[in-house]
Amino acid sequence: ICAEFHRVTNVNLKNRFFAQLDQNTPWLQSLYRKMLLGQEKHLKSWISSSGFMTS
Repeated sequence: ICAEFHRVTNVNLKNRFFAQLDQNTPWLQSLYRKMLLGQEKHLKSWISSSGFMTS
């Protein structure tokens, strides 16, 4: 796939992919953290409302 992409576009697909990944990593990490925090809040509210794991 990479060779055919390079033949057609004259762009190194792997280098381009990793360059874009490096550029977008901080944004992806913050998105992932927000997603985890949202799930944590949702789980805590679900556990407290269901009475699950309470003494």
